[in-house]
Formats: sequence, structure tokens, C-alpha cells
Amino acid sequence: MTAPPAPGNAATGSSRVGVQAGVVQGDITIYQTEDDDPPQKRFETALALLNGGMPTRARQLLDDVVTSGYVTSEVWFYWLLAMLSGRPSSQFSAEDYTKLAANRERFPLDAGDKWASGLQTMCRLLDSMQSTDSDLRVVLKEFDALGELQKDQILRHLELFLKGPLEDEMWRRATARVRHRQMEHHRRHRVWKFFQAVPAEPRVRPLKPIVTKGGEWALVATATALFALAAGTLGRLLLLRDEIDAVLVLGVTLGAGWLCAAAGLDWRFRVDWVRAKDREYGQGRRNDSAAPAGGFAAKVDHFFDKYSRRYAPKDDEQRRAFHARTAGIRRALRDEIVEIYRESSVTAEEVSWLIRHRVQGVVRDWQAGRLWHYRQDWRVAPATKVVFVLSLVVAAAGGIATITAAMLTDALLGVGATLLAVASGAVAISGGARLVLDRRRYAATRAENESRLAGDRKALARWRKRLSDQPDDGQMSIWLDFDRKLLLDAAMSNYKLRPSDVIAHAVIEAPPTHGDYRIARVANGPWRFSRYRLLVFLLTADGIREVVVELNFSTGEFHGWQRTNYRFDAVAAVQVQEGDNGDRVFQLALVNGQTTDVKVIGSNGDDPKEKNKDLLNAALDVTGLRSTLYVLEGVAAEGKEWVRLEQRRQDSRLRTLGDAIDGNLE
Repeated sequence: MTAPPAPGNAATGSSRVGVQAGVVQGDITIYQTEDDDPPQKRFETALALLNGGMPTRARQLLDDVVTSGYVTSEVWFYWLLAMLSGRPSSQFSAEDYTKLAANRERFPLDAGDKWASGLQTMCRLLDSMQSTDSDLRVVLKEFDALGELQKDQILRHLELFLKGPLEDEMWRRATARVRHRQMEHHRRHRVWKFFQAVPAEPRVRPLKPIVTKGGEWALVATATALFALAAGTLGRLLLLRDEIDAVLVLGVTLGAGWLCAAAGLDWRFRVDWVRAKDREYGQGRRNDSAAPAGGFAAKVDHFFDKYSRRYAPKDDEQRRAFHARTAGIRRALRDEIVEIYRESSVTAEEVSWLIRHRVQGVVRDWQAGRLWHYRQDWRVAPATKVVFVLSLVVAAAGGIATITAAMLTDALLGVGATLLAVASGAVAISGGARLVLDRRRYAATRAENESRLAGDRKALARWRKRLSDQPDDGQMSIWLDFDRKLLLDAAMSNYKLRPSDVIAHAVIEAPPTHGDYRIARVANGPWRFSRYRLLVFLLTADGIREVVVELNFSTGEFHGWQRTNYRFDAVAAVQVQEGDNGDRVFQLALVNGQTTDVKVIGSNGDDPKEKNKDLLNAALDVTGLRSTLYVLEGVAAEGKEWVRLEQRRQDSRLRTLGDAIDGNLE
């Protein structure tokens, strides 16, 4: 973590540029429940919500779980944790206190397991805050004896409730653990994987079917039969002359003609195939020259441009040559992906792995000198040309000799047979060539598709293996909580404050205002960002301390520290503007005209099938907007008087909470 620089003014504005389209990992359902789910499944979902930083929804589920009768010491531990997590005592309602008091009698404090011990320690921690004669050493010793999981959960979720000397000591313990664990579980090498969409299966263009009308077959068959009749007539005329040599010449002529047709068709197919590829990879060809911004085609363009820049040669001259020479090939690959995926439910992010694989293939071919490898693969072999020319010469010479000999036997019949052979042969060859070439094209395209698909599937297997340790949303939430605690600790250290010196604090977690960043979430979960803009508000007896930093989430490092100090009466207004699309922008205005605008909640392509209320609650919990509004709205309304009143209100609420925990609530 970088140290904060000297104080400065906080940047304002909420412009956002270079945003990566949001990825919603819809097949991950850790935050979803159904009405008929058993209590154990609902409990597991509640734990996931709590670990993901969404205690509001976790409380609702845990209430359902205990109401259903599914109660264990672990369930009660997390029920109490959820009741206290993510909200200050000011957000407790009379119903919450009543619920605490009613359920306190059901706590299995003497169960003798680690969860019961954790539950008992939480109760004593809360009791010690309202008792002036509590021995903190006894409470802290009991806390230190807990299991690592129980300690981590208490330190994470009871932050807003601990006050006084106990708050300072527990904060010291929390930050010591966080510093040690901030980059645990290979965070630096795994965070980026969370923002990768679930990869779509590879596809290829559907094969253009062989369309052969029955009339074509009939025509070719008829022409072939007539040619055979004409050739048989010529042969009979040669036999009438009793010239065996002439009959042999006819056989050689027909054989040479067959070789000439076979070699010619192969030559023709290879030339046509290369020409078709050349047209397909023609420079600057584009099917979607005006792809709508934000649409599928535009996003595919973005990924092709991104990976082309990433994997292109580093040398400037070679880089320019690469982009110029491969423009047509890359455009053809782009058009293919747009064509085969655009009309489906697949997003551009889900095929980004395929785009990268395609671009890497182009780069490899460029580096190996095989950019136009199809020209070499499908070149006409010299032997084919030799066979074609020689067989053509032999067939022509033999045909002339055969026709001459036949006419000497019967001129009229020979001329008729010759004309029939030429006419029917031309029709049979031209029609048969179309049929053969069409099937040859189909077979070659299918073989090419199968080869490409096999390569794509191997690439997909490698990509899935690389993503196999993708962090889940709960882990992302834990890492973000580590960063938030370290930021708070750095801010308090910079101002020479202890936690007990801070009357109230609030942290807003929002996307950055500029630059590229990735954004993703699981179904019904909050948006996570690869970079964050974090705003910290510390309320002390002397005024408000505001700290703004940018967080690189992969490295856990803070950059661009900006600090502002102002009195309580300097706050002119605090509000949240809500847009029609669900966007929420936090706005803080000072009396000197300075404003801070932060977009903390955005739709970013939310699925309308998801529960909007759940998404909103998740966003309000994760971004810290609830607690921030409570603190700053109170300051804006009451000024410095809010500090004195809030301290009195806190003392009263803590006494009420203690009575509820002790079961003495009247």
C-alpha cells in the first residue's frame, strides 16, 4: 500500500470513459433462492450473501431459517453477526431490538462448540461497551482463544458497533490481520479472472448446402449416355474397318480424356479456392462499416483491436507492416464471428477468448511466414499441370485420328456420331464439373471447419483450465474489505487519529471517473470493478476529513491521494439523485460551491429477469451508501450540533442493544 501524500483538494465530477461492458456471470447462482428451497440451502445462501458484503438480504434469509426451526449454534452465530453487520446502531429499529431480545433466550451459549464460543464472545464484546468496569483483558483473551474463522468474522462485521478503548484494540487486531492477508490466495494473479465471462462454445459458419436440382442430374446423365452412344458408334465403325489399332487409339483417347478432366477439375478447384480466399481476405473489406456503438459488432471490433495491439510485434516498423498486411484477414475473422454469434444470446465478452485465439493465430502465421499459407496448401502441383497438358494433347490427337478413321468407313454416320459426341461431351463435362466442384467445395469447407473447430476446442480447454481458480464473489468482497480497512487505517494515521477519536466514518466504493476498467458481477450480486474510486469521510470533534483515492484492485495499491478538510457548517447539502434507469449519483455540496459527484449505483446492463430490489439492496450494502447518507445528511441538517446529539444517541442505542442482548429489554 502506498503512503498518502500531502493534503490536497478532492477531485470532482462523475465523467466516465473507456468503460468495459459489464459481464454478468449468469450461470453462477450463489445468491439465488427459490421459495421451496430447504432451510439448509437458504442458510448457505445467507452465508454467501454475508461473505459478499450484503448483510441486508442475509438478515432476511436468516430470519426465515430460524423461523423454520433450523437452528444450530452456527446458525445463531451468523444470525447475530448479520443483525450487527453493515449498519450502525442508528439503523436499528424497535422491531430489531425486540427480535434480539426474543431470540436471546434461544442462543445455545453452553453448547460447547466453536460457534457457541463465538456467539458468547460477541455478546460479551457488546456488553463491555456499556460497562465502565469491564476488564478488557478478559474479553480480549476470550476473543483471542476463538478459532481463526470466528475471529475473522467478528473483526469484519462488528466494526461499526465497537466503541471506546475496545474499539481501538479490536481495530489494531483487525488491521494487523488484514496487512498479513491482503494479498492472500494469489490475489494479484487471480483478480483479473473474475472479470472474464463464462466462455461460449466455439462455432463455425454453417456449411453452404449442396443444392443440386434433379434436372441437372438428369441433364448430365442424359448427356453422358449420348456421349457413350456416340463413342460406341465410332468404335463400331472402327471395328467394321477391321482396324484393331484404331480401336486401341479410341480407348487411349477416352482414357486420356478422363485423365484430362480429372486433372483439369483439380486445377480449376484449387485456383477457384485460392481466389475465393483472396477475395475473403481482401484488404479493407467490411460488412458492418457503421456498427452501432455499444452493439455486438462494435464490441467485437473492440476486442479485435485490443488483441491486435496486444500481440502485434513490438518493433514499430514490423508492427505497422503487421497491421497493414493482416487487416483483411482480421476483418474476415471478425465478420465471421459477428455473423455466427450476433443473432444468438451470446455476448461479445463470452467470445472474447475466441477472438484472442483467432488473433494469436494470425500473429503466429505472420511470424512463421505463413500468413497466406492457403496459397501454398492449395497450389496446383506441377504433376497435375503436366498430366493435364499431356492428356489433353493425347486426347486431341487420338480424337482426330478416331474421327478420321470412322469417317472413312461411313462419312455420314461418322459425322453424326462426332457431332453428337462433341455436343453431349461438352454438356456432360460442364454440368458434371459444376456438380463435382460443388461437392469438392463442400468437402473442403467441412474439413476446414472441423480442423478449425478442433483447434478452437483445444484453445477453449486451455482457457477454462486457466480460469479454473477464478475467485468467487465472496473472495472478491473479502479482498475489498481488506483494502477498505487499510485505507481507513492509513487515513486515520495520517490525521493522527485513533478509531475512538472518530465519531463516525463512512466509505463510498464506486467505479473510477476515468480510464479503462473491467466490471463484472454474478447473478443477483453487486458489480465489482478492476479499479475503484474510494471516498472516506471521518467525522471528528474538529470537523470532517475527506479522503479520495483510486484503488488498483489487482495489486491492492492506492493511488492519487486527495484530501479535503472542512467544518461541519461547511456542508451545504447531501443528496442522491436517482435516474430512470436505476442509476444513483451521490452528491455532496459545500457552502463554497465545491461539489463531489459520484455515480455509486448503475444499471450497467442489469438483466430485467433479476430481482431489482435485491440488486438495489446489494448495491446499497456494498457501496456504503446507506451509512454515508446517514452521517452526512445529519451533518448537513444539524451541523456541529449533530456530533453532540449523535454521541448521546449512540450511548442510548448501545444501552438498548445491551439490554436486548442481556434479555432485559422492557
